[in-house]
Amino acid sequence: MIDPVLAVVSYILGSIPFAYVLARLHGKDIANFGDRNIGATNAYYATGRLWVWVAAAALDALKAFIPAYFWGPWYGVIAVFGHIFSVFVWIILRRFVAGAGTASSIGFCPCG
Repeated sequence: MIDPVLAVVSYILGSIPFAYVLARLHGKDIANFGDRNIGATNAYYATGRLWVWVAAAALDALKAFIPAYFWGPWYGVIAVFGHIFSVFVWIILRRFVAGAGTASSIGFCPCG
């Protein structure tokens, strides 16, 4: 049985656009830069800082790994869903689909 509170927490965690946030901390709006993707690679290109790419990719992977590891694999799936269909991206950019979910899928591990 899936706990609704943990499901919402997993979705919210998965919805955080870490690459967008890290780029904004450097004064760059990656939603209007390069290919307009709000992922780690575009954040790297916009900021010119490798650590931004590493941090964004690692955080995107962890946001699916942590729920899957601690609460079970379905919560990791929910986090990946949150990464793809992010409520925060909808609020900030008015886009329904945030990304492909690649980084969070890499972090997802059905090991819970």
